[in-house]
Amino acid sequence: MKNMEAVTSRLEKGEGTAGKLLTDDAIANNIENITEDASGFVRSITKLQTIVGLRTEYNFISNGVKNYLSVQLMPRPDKFYLIELIEDPRGYSSTERVVTNSSITGSSSVTTVTTTNALRFSLMLGKRIGPVAGRFGIKESTGGFGADLFMLDDHLTLSVDVFNFAASNVGQYPRVKTTLSWDVFNTKMFYVVGGADDLLNYTRAKAGAGGGFDYFLGAQLSFNDQDLK
Repeated sequence: MKNMEAVTSRLEKGEGTAGKLLTDDAIANNIENITEDASGFVRSITKLQTIVGLRTEYNFISNGVKNYLSVQLMPRPDKFYLIELIEDPRGYSSTERVVTNSSITGSSSVTTVTTTNALRFSLMLGKRIGPVAGRFGIKESTGGFGADLFMLDDHLTLSVDVFNFAASNVGQYPRVKTTLSWDVFNTKMFYVVGGADDLLNYTRAKAGAGGGFDYFLGAQLSFNDQDLK
């Protein structure tokens, strides 16, 4: 009985681990804050909408096929992150300029453009305000930005992308691409896409696999969270 009395006395005074658990409100508040933070994190994950897209475009002038694999993450209806992996028949071009200084011949420079079959990628941040969305970040492995205009309850979308500003090193304008996407069956799953690529370089580069103006037609499949489940 004396041992029981000693233990209960220590609990009443808040001594020891068990006493602090029973009498210290700070511990209860900390546990409450932790559970609230955890539940908030879980809610943000469960509300994150994911849209996966598969798109193919046939370029008529260059006679090539361009393929996309895209993942769009939407933590909120008005904000999104766009990730793309692109297979472009034009390939990935890198430019190197070498300047040589000589006391005899003077200064000279050589610009070399190397094209490989490496895949391109995009990582863009987007914000939507009403029917218009703006995007900026990395577009097809170069810096760029874009905008989307949503029409007919999001069943028709007009997109404009501007990127590859380094093309000025080889005497070209930045690459401008316009795309029109039509939700054929109003299911937001199957789209017909078409448009024009490299609009500003219509007369500044020869058409073909190496670059220049081209127009395309293709299709896209999109899958949302319910489809993926």
